[in-house]
Amino acid sequence: MWTIEAGIPVTAHFCESPLEAEVRTATLPGGLVATTTHTGAYDKLNQAHAAVQQWIEAEGLTPAGAPWESYTTDPADYPDPKDWKTEIYWPVTIPKAPRGDVATKPVVYQIPGMDSVSIQRDIPYPTSDAGSLTMDLYRPRDVDAATRLPAVVFVTGYSDLGAERTLGCKLKEMESYITWGKLVAASGMIAITYVNHDPMRDVDALLRHIRENAEGLGIDEHRMGVWACSGNVPRALGLLMQKEDFKCAALCYGVTLDLDGSTGVAEAAKMWRFANPTAGKTVGDLPSDVPLFIARGGRDETPQLNVVLDRFIAHAVAANLPITVANHANGPHAFDVMHDSETSRGIVRQILAFLRFHLLG
Repeated sequence: MWTIEAGIPVTAHFCESPLEAEVRTATLPGGLVATTTHTGAYDKLNQAHAAVQQWIEAEGLTPAGAPWESYTTDPADYPDPKDWKTEIYWPVTIPKAPRGDVATKPVVYQIPGMDSVSIQRDIPYPTSDAGSLTMDLYRPRDVDAATRLPAVVFVTGYSDLGAERTLGCKLKEMESYITWGKLVAASGMIAITYVNHDPMRDVDALLRHIRENAEGLGIDEHRMGVWACSGNVPRALGLLMQKEDFKCAALCYGVTLDLDGSTGVAEAAKMWRFANPTAGKTVGDLPSDVPLFIARGGRDETPQLNVVLDRFIAHAVAANLPITVANHANGPHAFDVMHDSETSRGIVRQILAFLRFHLLG
């Protein structure tokens, strides 16, 4: 036996009605949902629901209530069932893991003034699906928003939905991102970290919001750079290929491009679930005038990562791209937080100097 509630969306006139009334007003709950659109006859809707349930399980999410359907086409207007569209929504929650050890580790380098920078947390920015997410701005001490400064966007290629499940926090809440944000701000620039659910669409929405509101945010939209690490690097490279008018990019121990017929990046993206917008692209698709800083961990725990990275470096040099490479011969993956050594600190200093040179002059 099923209990099914039927409803029609109405405008804002609202009045209380008894719960036992045959027709009453109600509001669908807000919150996170898993959704898909079913095209075709209603007798196949169970397959769409099954697909959503499988996706929820695969993503490690938890159903959080009864699903609902929205029939966006009227059969009276679309008599052919193949034209019928039904939107399916399943409320979900994100099981939050205990905060992982790696999420608690700060960058191994510090500079004076970094702990007194100004931090504006959870500033909303609109997304392409009419919702909103948030960003954090790290600003130099004693510099108000009326002063427009260059900015560094810390690009992420993983969804925060997955990050909370595995790390116990959003990426921007990791101590490493917080420390990098403070380091950049103490170096005279603005650092931008952000929440995303869709690494492809949300960073585009973020950049659009920043550029449209640059004056109010105190950002010089004509002097912006990117920073990315590990599996986040393909999304950063994708932004550069979009010709987003960045002035420089710092890429640390990162996955890069599949070149010379290799498939390692595509396989890693499928396994680790990071965005890979550069599939089928080459270094020839990168802008020739955007300086790149590449930080390499010589003892990366995934040797194949450096095989891919070294191939990328060789192609970039052959194409005469403006590239700087710093090789940490004894550095593991994430050496900026995992290897407390003068070499690690020296490379962090080099990255900050690189960003200052290209953004502050």
